Amino acid sequence: MADEGRATTRCIVFCNKRDDAQKIHEDLLKRGKRDKVDIGVELFVGGRRVFERAQAATRLRELGFIAGSTGPRTRAAFVIATSAGEVGVDLDADHMVSDLV
Repeated sequence: MADEGRATTRCIVFCNKRDDAQKIHEDLLKRGKRDKVDIGVELFVGGRRVFERAQAATRLRELGFIAGSTGPRTRAAFVIATSAGEVGVDLDADHMVSDLV
């Protein structure tokens, strides 16, 4: 039985290239809007300033990706990341998709 994108799954997508991560991020946002499905999507790449990193940390916590997060899950959530997502933060998810290196 298909859940039509409404499951409360958390998925991390790791990409080798920032351009690929940005394209996937944009595509997920468009698909959610097109299909009228509320999903959480966060782009997590390097090259951010301190304020932007703090905002990203807050957003990751809200979406339930920070290890040990206990907030309620109300929608599917995706983090689209480059290797920056592996550095300095303990992320947790139900599924991971990754480019082969």
